[in-house]
Amino acid sequence: MNNIFLPIFTSGFDPMDYNFIVFNRWGEVLFESYDSDFVWNGSHFNGDLVEGGVYVWKIEFGEITTDKRNMVVGHLSLIR
Repeated sequence: MNNIFLPIFTSGFDPMDYNFIVFNRWGEVLFESYDSDFVWNGSHFNGDLVEGGVYVWKIEFGEITTDKRNMVVGHLSLIR
């Protein structure tokens, strides 16, 4: 059972250059974090749990060694 959703970095990302966003199907931002240690627990900004369904996530981060910026987009299925 997974109660949280978070990216796993092996190495090389700059924790000071990090942004993680979760959207609902209408593009509304449900969660946003600039701290890689702060994870999404399936709740809205106000603390209410969101309904089960498919959500889109986007992570933007910089690399320490090259200053290259990366953007990764995906989706997750939340089952309650």
